[in-house]
Amino acid sequence: LLDAILASSADVIFAKDLEGRYILANRACAERLGLTVEQVLGRHDEELVPPEGAATIREEDRRVLAGESLVNLELRLLLPSGAGTYLITKAPLRDAEGTIIGLFGIVRDISERQRQEDNLRAAEATAARLQGDLRWKEALDAVGYGVWEFDIRGGELELSPTIARMLGQGPEDLIHDLRVGLQRVHPDDRERVESALQAIIAGERENYEVRYRSRHQDGGWRWFLSRGLVSERGSDGAPARMLGTLTDITAWQEAEARLHES
Repeated sequence: LLDAILASSADVIFAKDLEGRYILANRACAERLGLTVEQVLGRHDEELVPPEGAATIREEDRRVLAGESLVNLELRLLLPSGAGTYLITKAPLRDAEGTIIGLFGIVRDISERQRQEDNLRAAEATAARLQGDLRWKEALDAVGYGVWEFDIRGGELELSPTIARMLGQGPEDLIHDLRVGLQRVHPDDRERVESALQAIIAGERENYEVRYRSRHQDGGWRWFLSRGLVSERGSDGAPARMLGTLTDITAWQEAEARLHES
């Protein structure tokens, strides 16, 4: 059963002894290193990855071997298979008496997700620089980012056609009243969304960022990342308008959930 799991997993799975030698590596691990499983076993990271990456990996290994129950980190590594960003989860291996005898880990390639997040941040930075110029809305919408604008005092939302598509709706079905729109948010997430908005309205924060689920037209739930900032203030200095983007992150959330289950 263990062999079947190791062979079928697209994620890297490995184990090391106290000296940092690989005592278990699945096929995905070997392929990332451009080697066979047999060539990985018995070797150290210093023999397999560039020095800078090996030093970082070894430092995190020491934390695990010192007794930390679980270590999660994101690392950008240059491997024989190419440069990428990886989400790494490590935990100690213990014998029957509870003594630490090594560590094991699971590694997921999140390079594509990282690229999407970087692109989103760059797009939002561009949007902030082009406040007042309607072209930024068209540009963001063209590359698949939903664009929203919120009149804080009037409670009205202006939503782009991309947001309608994300929700499985036509543009004519979009809700433009915030109070009504919040009813589509998952009950477990609604308080978090409202609290983030209130923090902006109260002047406690400048930037808005929240992950939440919203009901799709097909009846299911989709995960979204909403980011925004105050774009206009009233004569009293209080926030008057916000602008931001909406991204469908359902695939990201499901991938993270599968990783945590692993």
